Amino acid sequence: MKNTVLAVGLMALSAASFAQEDGALDEAKGWSGNIELGYKATSGNTSENVLTYRQKIIYEATKWKNTIGLSADNNTSDAVKTQERYYVTEQLDYNFSAESYGFLRGTYDKDLFSGFAYQATSVAGYGHNIVDNDTIGFKIEVGMGGSYQEAEDTNESEQSLMGFFSDDFVWRFAETTELGQTLSLEYSEINTITRGQVYIKNTMLKNLSLKLSYGAKYTSEVPSGREHLDTEFLATVVFDY
Repeated sequence: MKNTVLAVGLMALSAASFAQEDGALDEAKGWSGNIELGYKATSGNTSENVLTYRQKIIYEATKWKNTIGLSADNNTSDAVKTQERYYVTEQLDYNFSAESYGFLRGTYDKDLFSGFAYQATSVAGYGHNIVDNDTIGFKIEVGMGGSYQEAEDTNESEQSLMGFFSDDFVWRFAETTELGQTLSLEYSEINTITRGQVYIKNTMLKNLSLKLSYGAKYTSEVPSGREHLDTEFLATVVFDY
């Protein structure tokens, strides 16, 4: 656990320090992000209908971009905890050109009902914007790093080298409507985790949108009695700032 926290923490500190150092050289574009609030229905290790919260925080300079993602799901029924999950990501990008960039990425996933005390990753890699215009956006990322996890029942910690791949596609097919898809693969000897999401988002006002999304997470190696596949359906209101 200490090694995992240290690895993810070092990435966060590196992101902050690099962004601050380069901020003196680059013209800062400033802060932006969004907040999502709404309804979530899950299946897999938990089957619940709950309120959900998501937030993305972005700081961007000319060449540097730091993105933090936060999500939290928590529910209690008849004084019994039925769902508790926290997922945090941080990614620091450095733009080599308009199309390509390098990145450092860290994640920390704590799900009370997954059978793991935590799962975490740290990655260094390369990203490329294959298409980026007013209608279509499509990028891919590849990298190498470490995968870390701890079993909840035995407190046994594991870590190994990990390969990483992701893609991000968005199609803005109308003035106020977009369709998107994301996919990520974290491959290691101790576990392979695949995450995917599809969504449709409609802008009602300048900074206010409605969003419907369906996501899935598949974990190749799980503790006894746990499900490999977790799915979620979300209906949320998105506030951009």
